[in-house]
Amino acid sequence: MNCANQAPAGARARARATHAADWPALLPDVARRLLGEPTRIEHGGDTWRYRKRGSLSVHVGGDAYGTWHDFEADDSGGTLGLVEHVLGCDRGAALRWLTDADLIAPRNGAPGPDRRASASATLQPAAPTRSPKRRADPRPSRTAPLADAILKASEQADDTPARSYLARGWTWPPADIGPDLPAAVRWCPAAAVPAEARLPAEAAGALVFRLTRPDVRSDLEQAVSLEALTAAGERTMPRWRRTFGTRTGRVFEVPVAAGGAVVLVEGERDALAVALALRAGCIRSVGGTAGYRRGAGADLAGRPVMLVPDADHAGVAAVTRLLLPGALPNRSVRVVRAAEGDPAAWLAAWLTERAGIREHDGAMPGPEADHAAWRDLQAAADRGEPILFDLEADHD
Repeated sequence: MNCANQAPAGARARARATHAADWPALLPDVARRLLGEPTRIEHGGDTWRYRKRGSLSVHVGGDAYGTWHDFEADDSGGTLGLVEHVLGCDRGAALRWLTDADLIAPRNGAPGPDRRASASATLQPAAPTRSPKRRADPRPSRTAPLADAILKASEQADDTPARSYLARGWTWPPADIGPDLPAAVRWCPAAAVPAEARLPAEAAGALVFRLTRPDVRSDLEQAVSLEALTAAGERTMPRWRRTFGTRTGRVFEVPVAAGGAVVLVEGERDALAVALALRAGCIRSVGGTAGYRRGAGADLAGRPVMLVPDADHAGVAAVTRLLLPGALPNRSVRVVRAAEGDPAAWLAAWLTERAGIREHDGAMPGPEADHAAWRDLQAAADRGEPILFDLEADHD
């Protein structure tokens, strides 16, 4: 995608030539280096949107020129803050990254980077230097009490519209096949959802994903991701999805069994899909590409990490940065790259094919063929077959 640069002409050159960088003018170049080309462009080119649903906005012109906002993490800032936010580093490391990328001049007349170095080398982030105390004490969220109230009012999601919604999307088997949904998946009836959440009037309730912080021993501040559903287990139109409580540093985790790797995916439904195909380890939804670093570095047990990005530019770019030397010290990291889609789509494709075979070759009615496909999945997983991907294969 060819994006028109909204910065004043020559601003980036002036920023590189002087110590007083023109930070707003640098934002387009910084966004491209960190995130690639935007998913879409709005407001006459003034706003660049990133991620599949455009939840990260970067303002390269207009009234909000030089700022960004992450709607998932409820965080925002300027150019330097975007580097800190995406790379998960402190201000000093962000400045070093900008210097190494030749976007700002070195301090005190120090020599800049070798211009002959590879492009990938300039993208190497400095190792995060935040202390454990800072990581264990995230910024309080004004919506955390609302998240806590939603969790207290929620119930087990089995035999609710939430279960029907997940089964219809090929993300979790129907209730009569099992297994039960993970404890982190809940259902909150509409009557119990606090009015402050502004649930749509036509919703029967909300599918609730509980978000936690795996890098601390206790996490008193709650955070949830909600999706409004009808009584038939369908999304409301237009789609309503909200996060209450800060998402920064938190994941949606699905433990499978002892041992194995920590598998990182972007979305909650992706985590559920992968959980059905694995027999060990735990799966974490990191809430988008910016959460990969935190999700990988937050494991107290130091287990191997498997990165499973969505097959789009943002996902692949995010995990590629984590494969650079020193990006995740003392970690065994591997990557699964797909030709298209995301893990939930991969599982849906597998199950749809199996259901079609059962319906055609076995002359089964549609609902019976769907159930047979789920049983085929369980049998294949029990045999240890690599359904979505093979953890033992060399994917890097």
